[in-house]
Amino acid sequence: MEFLLAASEPVSMEDTVARCGDAAGDPATVYRNLQALAAAGVVHSLRGVGRREMFELAHGHRHAHLTCTRCGRVACTTPPVKVGAPHESGGWQIQEVSVTLWGLCPDCRKA
Repeated sequence: MEFLLAASEPVSMEDTVARCGDAAGDPATVYRNLQALAAAGVVHSLRGVGRREMFELAHGHRHAHLTCTRCGRVACTTPPVKVGAPHESGGWQIQEVSVTLWGLCPDCRKA
C-alpha cells in the first residue's frame, strides 16, 4: 500500500513486487491483494501496453491516461469530458469516463 501511495503514476503488479521485494509476498499474493483493493474501490485497474494490468489509488475522481506505445509508461491526464456534466450530444449525463490515449512519451519522442 505504501508503494501505491508514493507512486505518481499507475504501477503494475510486477513493479510492486520488484519495488517491495520479499515484504510484499509472492507475486500471486500481491496480485490477489491488488484485485481485492480494486473490488473494494480503493484502487482502480487499467490496461497498459500489451494488456498489462496497471493499478493506481482511487483519487475520488476519474481521469484519462496517456500510455506510451514504446516504453509502456502510463501517466494521468484530464479527461475530454466531465463526469456528471451534461454532454453536448443529445442530453446524455456522463456517469463514468474511461479513456486511454496511446502515443509516445516525451522520452521516447527524443530517442
